[in-house]
Amino acid sequence: MISNHWSISYERMGKNMRFCRDIYDRLEQDGKASQQNAIRHAERLFEAHAHLPPSSKNPCTTVFMLVDALNKYLKQ
Repeated sequence: MISNHWSISYERMGKNMRFCRDIYDRLEQDGKASQQNAIRHAERLFEAHAHLPPSSKNPCTTVFMLVDALNKYLKQ
Protein backbone atom coordinates (compact mmCIF):
# COMPACT_ATOMS: atom_id res chain seq x y z
CA MET A 1 0.00 0.00 0.00
CA ILE A 2 2.87 2.38 0.78
CA SER A 3 4.42 1.66 -2.62
CA ASN A 4 1.18 2.56 -4.40
CA HIS A 5 0.43 5.60 -2.27
CA TRP A 6 3.87 7.18 -2.64
CA SER A 7 4.67 5.73 -6.10
CA ILE A 8 7.86 4.07 -4.90
CA SER A 9 9.15 0.56 -4.45
CA TYR A 10 8.93 0.26 -0.68
CA GLU A 11 10.53 -3.16 -0.89
CA ARG A 12 13.60 -1.61 -2.52
CA MET A 13 13.64 1.83 -0.84
CA GLY A 14 11.98 1.15 2.52
CA LYS A 15 15.25 0.35 4.25
CA ASN A 16 17.13 3.22 2.61
CA MET A 17 18.39 5.72 5.21
CA ARG A 18 17.19 8.72 3.22
CA PHE A 19 13.70 7.23 2.94
CA CYS A 20 13.67 6.58 6.70
CA ARG A 21 14.68 10.17 7.42
CA ASP A 22 11.98 11.50 5.11
CA ILE A 23 9.17 9.19 6.23
CA TYR A 24 7.88 11.58 8.91
CA ASP A 25 7.68 14.41 6.37
CA ARG A 26 5.88 12.12 3.92
CA LEU A 27 3.38 11.11 6.58
CA GLU A 28 2.94 14.68 7.77
CA GLN A 29 2.01 15.72 4.23
CA ASP A 30 -0.94 13.33 4.42
CA GLY A 31 -2.21 15.40 7.33
CA LYS A 32 -3.52 14.90 10.82
CA ALA A 33 -6.83 13.47 9.55
CA SER A 34 -5.00 10.55 7.94
CA GLN A 35 -3.20 9.84 11.19
CA GLN A 36 -6.47 9.90 13.11
CA ASN A 37 -8.01 7.52 10.56
CA ALA A 38 -5.04 5.18 10.97
CA ILE A 39 -5.37 5.29 14.77
CA ARG A 40 -9.10 4.51 14.58
CA HIS A 41 -8.46 1.64 12.17
CA ALA A 42 -5.73 0.21 14.41
CA GLU A 43 -8.00 0.57 17.44
CA ARG A 44 -10.81 -1.37 15.73
CA LEU A 45 -8.33 -4.07 14.69
CA PHE A 46 -7.02 -4.27 18.25
CA GLU A 47 -10.55 -4.61 19.65
CA ALA A 48 -11.45 -7.26 17.06
CA HIS A 49 -8.49 -9.35 18.25
CA ALA A 50 -9.10 -8.76 21.97
CA HIS A 51 -10.06 -12.37 22.58
CA LEU A 52 -6.71 -13.67 21.28
CA PRO A 53 -3.42 -13.97 23.16
CA PRO A 54 -0.85 -11.31 22.13
CA SER A 55 1.23 -13.83 20.17
CA SER A 56 -1.75 -14.53 17.89
CA LYS A 57 -2.79 -10.94 17.20
CA ASN A 58 -0.83 -10.53 13.95
CA PRO A 59 -1.08 -7.93 12.30
CA CYS A 60 -2.45 -6.16 15.37
CA THR A 61 -0.11 -4.03 17.51
CA THR A 62 -0.43 -1.37 20.20
CA VAL A 63 1.68 1.23 18.37
CA PHE A 64 -1.49 3.31 17.92
CA MET A 65 -1.59 3.78 21.71
CA LEU A 66 1.95 5.14 21.69
CA VAL A 67 1.23 7.52 18.79
CA ASP A 68 -1.93 8.76 20.49
CA ALA A 69 -0.06 9.35 23.76
CA LEU A 70 2.83 11.15 22.02
CA ASN A 71 0.43 13.38 20.07
CA LYS A 72 -0.68 14.91 23.38
CA TYR A 73 2.81 16.39 23.79
CA LEU A 74 3.03 17.99 20.34
CA LYS A 75 2.86 21.76 20.22
CA GLN A 76 -0.35 22.74 18.49
